[in-house]
Amino acid sequence: MKLVAGKVAEVLLKLFQDVAQNIGKSKKVTDNPSSQSQNKRQKFHLQTFNEIVDTKSLPLSYKHLDSNPQYPNPAILCDYSNCAVTQDTDQFVRLACCHTFHQECYLRNNSNCPICTKPLLKKVAMLADTFNLSLLTPTKSSSSTTNAETSNLSSEEPDTELTPNNSRQPIFYESDEREQFVDHALANVTVPQPPSLRVQGQQQECQQQHPKQPHCQDQGVNHQAQQANQNINITSVNSAGSKFLFFPQSVSQATMNGRRGSNACTFIALYLAKSYHANIGHLPPPTQISPVWAAVVMSCIIQGNSTHDTLTGGRAINFAVDDAVQHLRQNLGQIQMEDSFDITLTSEDINVPQSSAAFYLQRLTQEANLSAILIITDMTICFVAHGANIVMFDSHLHGNFGALIASTTVENTENFLKAVKAMISPNYNMCSLTFVKFA
Repeated sequence: MKLVAGKVAEVLLKLFQDVAQNIGKSKKVTDNPSSQSQNKRQKFHLQTFNEIVDTKSLPLSYKHLDSNPQYPNPAILCDYSNCAVTQDTDQFVRLACCHTFHQECYLRNNSNCPICTKPLLKKVAMLADTFNLSLLTPTKSSSSTTNAETSNLSSEEPDTELTPNNSRQPIFYESDEREQFVDHALANVTVPQPPSLRVQGQQQECQQQHPKQPHCQDQGVNHQAQQANQNINITSVNSAGSKFLFFPQSVSQATMNGRRGSNACTFIALYLAKSYHANIGHLPPPTQISPVWAAVVMSCIIQGNSTHDTLTGGRAINFAVDDAVQHLRQNLGQIQMEDSFDITLTSEDINVPQSSAAFYLQRLTQEANLSAILIITDMTICFVAHGANIVMFDSHLHGNFGALIASTTVENTENFLKAVKAMISPNYNMCSLTFVKFA
């Protein structure tokens, strides 16, 4: 089974590599005007599979329920049964399943539909169990195959489509060599990015004018980010005694300027920390995103992505804080970096407060020009202090929303981090924390 599992993993890895290389190459297929086909769905040619498919929709979860299906209710504004929103608001989210929720209710459910998720997961589990059972229970057609017929299937004739390398032994899939093989394959996956020559030209011009200030900090913000900032709609959510301000989905490290993915979060976090301390005199309290706040965030995302692309050639490589700092010392100026240490994001033992992040983040309100760079499940987030408040910058996507600025009082940091954890859904509660200080 280990051999089969290993080879299936290789097939999937090859598939992901092909998908990455073929992004943007699939095309819409135009029907022949003389065709008499009654199928009016749009058709597309998928480059990776070399197949023509038509558009279909996923089944709605309530179609699988034999009793008490929870259909969208057109008579109410929020379908969430535990909705606690009492104030009038025009901020709603309508999902593909047609259920509608307050944005606050939607975020509280980790950007998932609380009605459809459970029955869909139950259906997936049932189909998986059925499939696994079919592997163990011979069907009528398979029972007619005799041992003699089976023995005629030569194991020396490889199926090149399903087994990338038949020479590997089962022990290979438990070895360090296999991990190195996978790491090398993933490191060499390059996702093509759309051209943005105008943006790159503006960044290069900015760097030439201010070589030690990559965000044109003499002017406060990057010119390109100022232009992108003109029509930004911000979603504000109050949760766990904290303020969460979400950029639209188009403003994140993975989507800025039409991108399709990014691993630049450590560079972006360091640029955000530097820019925040350089511009702190011009920044209002983070209770709402002013044009200056928005321009700082977008400028750092643009610059961080550019730096990562230059260093990696667009490959999906994550950087630790110390590695990123080594590449950015010339841009960041004088910076002091403390040793990284492992802690839990949220407290697991109230009797040991120093084991969780909230205990250490208090330092931000006590020391000037200090930032905390936190890495959890390959996501890097920046924390700073604004007066007596803790402020978090997160450049990643968050469901239907983009980058995030959040703030809370220092006394409420633990509750705040619990809300953050529910929002980003990390695989583990363990994280690493690094304090950096700018001159």
